[in-house]
Amino acid sequence: MVTPDNEGVVRLVNINGLLTREQAANYLQVPGKTLARWATERVGPRYLKVGKHARYRLADLDAWLDENYADEEDAA
Repeated sequence: MVTPDNEGVVRLVNINGLLTREQAANYLQVPGKTLARWATERVGPRYLKVGKHARYRLADLDAWLDENYADEEDAA
């Protein structure tokens, strides 16, 4: 579950340590369809298949973010 705290910061609340695609998309601040497209193109963060469902670990999302910093050339 994604919940805002008193300051409007989005916090992830999950019991099993896995996020749904929508929760992961909220965390990354992208549409869920974008995350699904990235999965089919194999350009997005790592994910697990639980049956037919994609699940994401917060550590994998953070690692993917760390790997995708724009360098100075990309920013220009």
